Amino acid sequence: MFHKNQFMQMNPPSEKTHNNIKISVILPIYNAEKTIKHMLDCLRVQTMPDFEVIMIDDGSTDSSSVICDEYAKKDSRFKAIHQLNAGVSAARQTGLENAQGGYIIHADADDWIEPAMLEELYNKAIKENADVVICDFYTNNGNIEKYVKQQPNGLDHTSILHGLFQQLHGSCWNKLVKRVCYNKHCIKFTAGINHCEDLLTWIQLYQYPIKTTYLPKAFYHYIMNDNSITHNFTRQTYEMRCMFYRELCKALTINGFESDKRKMRLSILAEGYMYKVISNREVWIELMKYNKRAAFCETRSIRWLCGYLCLACGLFALSQRLLKY
Repeated sequence: MFHKNQFMQMNPPSEKTHNNIKISVILPIYNAEKTIKHMLDCLRVQTMPDFEVIMIDDGSTDSSSVICDEYAKKDSRFKAIHQLNAGVSAARQTGLENAQGGYIIHADADDWIEPAMLEELYNKAIKENADVVICDFYTNNGNIEKYVKQQPNGLDHTSILHGLFQQLHGSCWNKLVKRVCYNKHCIKFTAGINHCEDLLTWIQLYQYPIKTTYLPKAFYHYIMNDNSITHNFTRQTYEMRCMFYRELCKALTINGFESDKRKMRLSILAEGYMYKVISNREVWIELMKYNKRAAFCETRSIRWLCGYLCLACGLFALSQRLLKY
């Protein structure tokens, strides 16, 4: 069992892989006693043995910390780090700072993966000499499973960056990345950003010409959790997304993404309005002051355009009926 303050006293990991560890799997955990064993068992039966799992217990108050220690005792590839609750972004950063593998991938405690995932992603990375491997994934909602294709429109870094604002999922669990890329480009998970923290990291990384390849297979099963932040939208969620947008603008420094940023800001405002966590007056001011171009000139959906026009005219009840997924 390890505690974060012990790691802080140690020298940071070198660029070289440790004991031939090919992949580090970073697994943030917070009060996941009902689901974490399934993910950990899926990792234990991976067809490629040369990996490590860094379990970051982010101040859990249930039995998650005990479960982490149990797996660390029975499998030397599993390392448990316990820290005070600081949020998923800080937990991911802790894992990143203690990773020893040549490549890194993340996983979430309530999902599960198929046995060949690490081996196939690693083999693809080595074959193509790639910095990043992107693959497809599944969504699981009760008994309904869907295959989600993630083929980029192009493999250059600007095409992928544009794709991350559109059809590409911003997660870290369907992308294997060479660890040196994080260190070379000083990529960190931003403390306090606990929504879209993974997307923010990819936006930082893909401003550089890193070599990417695509594997048209799915291994990761993303569980649609009704208790997740995306299903429980509160005022705090809205404020966090606004904070994410401000950090995005700081991180995205290359030209050509002004429209993407405008659409992102508008989508955050629209969600806050749809979930009724901001007042009619507040959304009207934000729309007319900062979002007119994105709403009235760049919105492709006729229904959504009509919704924004109704909102601008103060027809709030009608706009609420139009502005919804």
